Amino acid sequence: MMAGIKAKANPAVPAAATPSLLAFVTNENSNNISVIDLATNTVVNLVPAGIQPVAAALTPDRSRLYVTNFGDATVSVVDTAANAVTTAIPVGFQPVGITITPDGSKAYVANHASSSVSVIDIATNTVVATVLTGNPPPALGSAPSSVVVSPDGTRVYVTNFNLDTVSVIDAATNTILTTIPVGAEPIALAITQDGGSVYVANFGASSVTVIATATNSVSGSISVGRDPSGVAVTPDGASVYVTNKAENSVSVITAATNVVAATVTVDTNPVGIAIAPDGATVYASNFGSDTVSAIAVATNTVTGTIAVGAGPFGIAIPRALPPGIVKSFGAARIALNGTTSLSFTLTNPNITARLAGIAFTDNLPAGLVVASPGGLTNTCGGSAVATDGSSSVNLSSVTLAAGASCTVSVNVTGNTAGVKNNSVTVTSAEGGTGNTSNAILTVVAPPAMVESFGAASIPLHGTTSLSFTLNNPNSTDTLTGIGFSDTLPSGLVISTPSGQIGACGGGTITATQGTNVISLAGTSLPAGGSCSFSLNVTGIAAGTQNNTTSSVISTEGGTGGTAFASIVVVAPPSLAKAFNPANIALNATSSLTFTITNQAANTVSLTGVAFTDTLPAGLTVADASSTVCGGTLTTTAPAGITLSGATIAVNGQCQFSVTVTGAASGIHTNTTGNVTSTNGGTGNAATASLTVASAPNITKIFGASTVPLNGTTSLTFTISNPNSSTALTGLAFTDSLPAGLVVAATPNLTSTCGGTAAAAGGSGSVSLAAGTLATGASCTVSVDVTGTTAGLKNNSVTVTSVEGGPGNTSNASLVVAAAPSILEAFGAASVPLNGITSLTFTISNPNSGMALTGLAFTDSLPAGLVVAATPNLTSTCGGTATAVGGSSSISLSGGTVAAAVSCALSVNVTGTTVGMKNNSVSVTSTEGGAGNTSNASIAVNGPPLISKAFGAASIP
Repeated sequence: MMAGIKAKANPAVPAAATPSLLAFVTNENSNNISVIDLATNTVVNLVPAGIQPVAAALTPDRSRLYVTNFGDATVSVVDTAANAVTTAIPVGFQPVGITITPDGSKAYVANHASSSVSVIDIATNTVVATVLTGNPPPALGSAPSSVVVSPDGTRVYVTNFNLDTVSVIDAATNTILTTIPVGAEPIALAITQDGGSVYVANFGASSVTVIATATNSVSGSISVGRDPSGVAVTPDGASVYVTNKAENSVSVITAATNVVAATVTVDTNPVGIAIAPDGATVYASNFGSDTVSAIAVATNTVTGTIAVGAGPFGIAIPRALPPGIVKSFGAARIALNGTTSLSFTLTNPNITARLAGIAFTDNLPAGLVVASPGGLTNTCGGSAVATDGSSSVNLSSVTLAAGASCTVSVNVTGNTAGVKNNSVTVTSAEGGTGNTSNAILTVVAPPAMVESFGAASIPLHGTTSLSFTLNNPNSTDTLTGIGFSDTLPSGLVISTPSGQIGACGGGTITATQGTNVISLAGTSLPAGGSCSFSLNVTGIAAGTQNNTTSSVISTEGGTGGTAFASIVVVAPPSLAKAFNPANIALNATSSLTFTITNQAANTVSLTGVAFTDTLPAGLTVADASSTVCGGTLTTTAPAGITLSGATIAVNGQCQFSVTVTGAASGIHTNTTGNVTSTNGGTGNAATASLTVASAPNITKIFGASTVPLNGTTSLTFTISNPNSSTALTGLAFTDSLPAGLVVAATPNLTSTCGGTAAAAGGSGSVSLAAGTLATGASCTVSVDVTGTTAGLKNNSVTVTSVEGGPGNTSNASLVVAAAPSILEAFGAASVPLNGITSLTFTISNPNSGMALTGLAFTDSLPAGLVVAATPNLTSTCGGTATAVGGSSSISLSGGTVAAAVSCALSVNVTGTTVGMKNNSVSVTSTEGGAGNTSNASIAVNGPPLISKAFGAASIP
């Protein structure tokens, strides 16, 4: 018998119906167990036990009571429903303290005399392990007396009565982790419901040691009454109650301060102590008076005394049943990003005890969050927290009356697809940890869709495929009602024909050729299934065509994402060409410039740009090869131009020139082949024209081949246009007359050539500017010129035009002949009357380069001078010389005199009258015109005369 307590006779107790909440008191001296109805504080049953039952512990479900029998080294197992022992389990000697793990799987028994702890498997009611206590183990005589297990079931604390220590056992390995020194003769211990502190009643030290379980070290010591034998902590951890056996009292310790706040007087030798589940009443077993005292926690006063068996020692009061929780979703499945309610229903299963400090934290599974707004409702009181968008729902500080229930509800959103398994466990201050409730919500993902073009780019008006692939990402759910629509960008249309292939889960595909709308409706896909279809589209506008579908929808999975694909529609290059200049003379050159443009609508470079240009007949190029715009430019005589492999950047141009020769006159129209590119297809052909003009022709002619000095003749310029298709403009010439030839004082200038003709009288220049001449036509400019010096006048002139350039040079010659000179001379300065002398005419030709013809003169002799009767006429001048004897005239006609020589004509004349005979003569010639006048004089002297005269005809 512990502590020398005498046994007392067992009082007779009638059987009673099992009450709702019972306490079990081991009566060491009567070898039985008193069953107390806590609602009435009356004994309602007695249950036989082994020898000297001293301590008891209830399984969490209250169905079995395990009782240590100090006297026979067994543990009795009592069926609480039948109030009968069902088995006895052998353990170590003098078993005293006993505790059961929170999960009800094991019982730990402190064997006082064996210095050990027996570990009982509750399922088989067999000892599965024995742990020796003491420091170091095994230390026989440690006298373990009390045992308690942590709320999480991982640690077991044992008081070693003889060693003044507490051993800490690892429940997983049943080995001692550490030993903690405490006060003298530790006999009992209790642990708070949060497991944070262990309180040890030190029988020999009249104190209570506080152990901090986090470090397994002593955190405090409180002095209490003598021989403290039992200890208990209120469910809320606020107060610690200690039975003081030697002082017949109970010390009340405030846990927050470790100070004794009250001392309650009870009956004789209080040893065991326990607290009702609701924490309102403390029960102390009084070993010396065979009673149990009921103490009101609120007032720390004894409110009742209950007579029990002899030597009441241990008290087993079930902890309050933990709260129950049931959670449920408002729907079994929702669409991704859809919302449903999540409800928590909490119940207090205790019929007589309220539960306080009820709390739970529900950490929602990944992919499930509190909706926005969360719509939180709470009928439980306390503090409910469910922040919009968060992944947890919390409830705390709830108090539920006995048998009551309440509900917390919040809306949740599934933001990832899949089966969401959600578990939550409820706790309370009095009942500890309750059940775990599970609920399952399936979040159904919408269908996923991918679209793709068959090519990254197509030429303008080119065609490629557009494919759509839809899949059901859900592993367990079929999707129905799948659909979407796709309005193509403005630069794309459905091809004609559309080339549609494929089907999708029995849905309806609409894609009318020539339009830009594609749609799918009514498709079904099994879990994990997919489908696809494609059709052809045509690019009708250049540029990047970004195509985004509508969101894909389904009945179960709601609205999914859009699909995106992009294609570049590439406009072909554009080609332009131009000749500069556009008009050239025959055999002249022009620069033929090609400009290839990457059109502004394009967003990519053009590659593989190429064209061929074959020049028309009459235009030629030379052989050459060069690199142009990254490609190769080749010219092949006589008419080939080719570009290949060029690249033109976005918004760029490729420009280059080749030299073209006009080999034949005419208007040459040149059209290239179509320009092409690898990615932009075929563009335009370019046309340009080059006019190749033959030069104008000019001829000039004098109106006469010879003119006399200071004589005048016409000078005519005839200009002709040899081109059959090109008018000539800008006709011009300047004729600088040779020395000795000038524009006549009266030019008589005429022109049919248009433009401006100029020829100032007396000047040495004749010109035309800006004349025009129709195709195949001719025109003339005419002017009179005068020869101012004798000689051969060689005259050249060249004509030009804008189109034909310089033409030919025309030459013409004019002889300006100096007149012959004549000199006459008489053979004597005087002759007698009727005397004869010679008269000689000498004609000289001053021209060094030409003979004079048509020499002529007529000399009409002065009165009193005649050709001698015998003229003796001689002449070296050719032609016809006439001098008839007795006549008064001498003449020459048709004479000729060679260049730079002279000739003479001589005749005899007779003076028929006396006097000074002055004679003049002028000569002419065909070429030189009239020459000078020569004068000669001769005196005809008569015989002397005598005359006589009287001074008067008569004299007187």
